[in-house]
Amino acid sequence: MSCAIPGSWKPISERSTQLLDFNGVSISYGAVRAVSELSFAIEPGETVALIGANGAGKSSILKAIMGIAPIRHGSIVFENGKLDGLRTFQVVRRGIGYSPEGRRVFAATSVIENLHAGGHILPRPQVPARLAQVLDYFPRLRERAHQASGSLSGGEQQMLAIGRALMSRPRLLLLDEPTLGLAPVMVQHIGEVIRTVQAAEGFAVLVAEQNAVWALKLAGRGIVLEVGHKKFQGRSQELAQDPVVRAAYLGTD
Repeated sequence: MSCAIPGSWKPISERSTQLLDFNGVSISYGAVRAVSELSFAIEPGETVALIGANGAGKSSILKAIMGIAPIRHGSIVFENGKLDGLRTFQVVRRGIGYSPEGRRVFAATSVIENLHAGGHILPRPQVPARLAQVLDYFPRLRERAHQASGSLSGGEQQMLAIGRALMSRPRLLLLDEPTLGLAPVMVQHIGEVIRTVQAAEGFAVLVAEQNAVWALKLAGRGIVLEVGHKKFQGRSQELAQDPVVRAAYLGTD
């Protein structure tokens, strides 16, 4: 059962514009239900964090949006068009970029080739300019442009995964565990890069992250998940200050 935290956050029914409407969605893998009748919405340009322990359903939500995880009930609407039943490449064409958990770069191919793969939906004449723009966002990738992606550090591979998702010029960027396995200095850097690029391009971000402290600093709003259910939701600052949330999810009293 959802427990809303008081504040200026508005429920879906009171919100004027919606980029994404995740409405009453249940996700199951065989007999195992990962997410139960979950609803939330994302407005253009905002950042929303999905936080919770491993197995809370965070990654399943992103996979459902991308057409990877099966939806048993409910609907997912993006820019007034249903995503239900679409394949991943069709979701990308609609305007959603995806950086998966574990980065999943094409290890044997170069940085440039990985980025080109992310821009395959663009008209060919637009690819060089977009590639240059993404490399401007990630100077370290420019330095390693012709290096095999599998030889990059974990932080560099994460930059590449995000850059690859940005190549398609998404209006919504999904980030699945972007800080997983990274050193603290790289975690901070990834957050700074995401903020910079989002400010420049104006897309919305939905981030699924176990590092709740980092995620709530990045996002304006947060949704706390517990075994596929919405436990709390609200403005990030309010969640970060709530004693129950702090004790259970942020590791502080």
